[in-house]
Amino acid sequence: MLRLADVHIDLARARATRAGRPLALTSRDLALLALLVRQAGAVLSRQRLARAIWRRDHDGRSNFVEVAMWRLRGKLDAQHAPRLIHSVRGVGYICELRATSPADRSPAR
Repeated sequence: MLRLADVHIDLARARATRAGRPLALTSRDLALLALLVRQAGAVLSRQRLARAIWRRDHDGRSNFVEVAMWRLRGKLDAQHAPRLIHSVRGVGYICELRATSPADRSPAR
């Protein structure tokens, strides 16, 4: 079991919940979320995410990491506050619980 805030991930059963509600995640979504939660508080580069989840390099010309993160955010943060996945401009992404801000009160985009 992995946990961060109200997110619980059961890797043995390949399931995740947020605020007690099941998240409809693909196996790749689950792997991405598990990596982010395991490394909570650390900035993960697009290159590191690409190698860990897709087993390939991120060459900067493709946006497959960004698309996957957008989809995961929609499933994880759209109906819940505060948001847990944050962009670090020019670097990558970080998963952490931050103090609630006005942006956290509106649905994720």
